[in-house]
Amino acid sequence: MKYKLVLAVGHEQITDQIKKFDEVEVVEENGDIEIIEEVMEFVDADFAVINTMLSAEKSLHFAQRAQQMQVKVICIVADFKMDRKLILSLAGCGVTAFVQIDELYRIPECLEAYPEQFDYQLLQDHAEEGETAGAKSAVQKRKTTVAVLGIMPRIGTTTHALSLAKYLNDRGYKTAYIELNGSDYIRQLAATYTAAEEDAAAGKVTYEGLDMYYDPGSVPKALRLPYLFYIYDFGDIHGLKSREQITWLEKDIKVLVAGTKPNEIDQFQYAVKQVYNQNTKYLFNFCSQAEQHDVRVRMGSRMDATYFASWLPDPFATVDENVYLAEMMADALAKVGDVTESVKESKAQKSGFWRRKR
Repeated sequence: MKYKLVLAVGHEQITDQIKKFDEVEVVEENGDIEIIEEVMEFVDADFAVINTMLSAEKSLHFAQRAQQMQVKVICIVADFKMDRKLILSLAGCGVTAFVQIDELYRIPECLEAYPEQFDYQLLQDHAEEGETAGAKSAVQKRKTTVAVLGIMPRIGTTTHALSLAKYLNDRGYKTAYIELNGSDYIRQLAATYTAAEEDAAAGKVTYEGLDMYYDPGSVPKALRLPYLFYIYDFGDIHGLKSREQITWLEKDIKVLVAGTKPNEIDQFQYAVKQVYNQNTKYLFNFCSQAEQHDVRVRMGSRMDATYFASWLPDPFATVDENVYLAEMMADALAKVGDVTESVKESKAQKSGFWRRKR
């Protein structure tokens, strides 16, 4: 049996994954929840699937309207524990089916057997899982994940991801950089700088006090360590695989590295279409002071989420004019609060730049 669906999930990769299910026929799709809410008046649909990460407020309004129209809703959430309050509010609006972003394969189950009532035990089960794993420390509760993505190759994505990681780490916010771009930059760094220390078993290199993970398989273990920030370097948007695009959606903060040169404008427009409704921050590289006002105006409603990077030839260099990093991370740093770790006053110096390790 085919079920007719309307979708408001905000990303074509999630849409494509849902369309692949044999039980599904998508009759309408849009990245804006409000538009799909209007469309429901004119299409015949059995279910609506919405991504609550696009907007909690719009999701609640949508659920109320869907209940009036007797349309069954399946809500995609980031995490059952993290979104507990939102889930309870949506359940109060009649939504009984919820799927975590990393468990989209469960959507067909919800279609075949849509729950008549919301199972509150589901939230309790997830809460107990957390308790069995041991009570989280205050530091662990404040973890923040940051995704950095470029509009095209060689736009400065890795440079800015590393610079951001070092900026946070140098200020006492213990930070891990995670390489997901396939460049092998971190291992090459370890082979080049004699001051870099590689821990092959942990899949990481430590340089100037910053832990940098090059093995994706080591990430789950790293997530259990007492880092406050995790900076994920996704490389350029054209190189993203399907699973990585969903992983990008899961991150607390999303940064798109862009440019304003003629060959970068088209690439930027393409990338914006992919990430526009995902609370993205826009970091422009190599943008002159004369251009910045015009760029802000052109960014329209995203003006307040637009930042301009300082000239940064070396991601490990100390940059005095890094105000943009402080502004970009202001909300996250306020959430983390004070740190007890002392900031290192002395930094390791680069060594052996022009010679390989033996």
